[in-house]
Amino acid sequence: MWEAAIPDGACLVFGNETVGLPQRIRDKHPERVFRIPMTGPVRSLNLATAVGIVLYDVLKGLRAGATSTTPHRGERAGAEL
Repeated sequence: MWEAAIPDGACLVFGNETVGLPQRIRDKHPERVFRIPMTGPVRSLNLATAVGIVLYDVLKGLRAGATSTTPHRGERAGAEL
């Protein structure tokens, strides 16, 4: 998630709490599928919580003046979303 560049006009799609995104979406767009980094024994996040985390991060990046062609979190390492 930290390395995802969110372009202007992007549509964010979230998977459900039990299985995530459908396999057909992951297969069609593997370079556009990311995960929220988590540590420890956490298996999944509530969908509303996940949406809140991602939208907050995207809005924070927009407010910081990030461009639509570069990652909004700089060089910070992260996992897939």
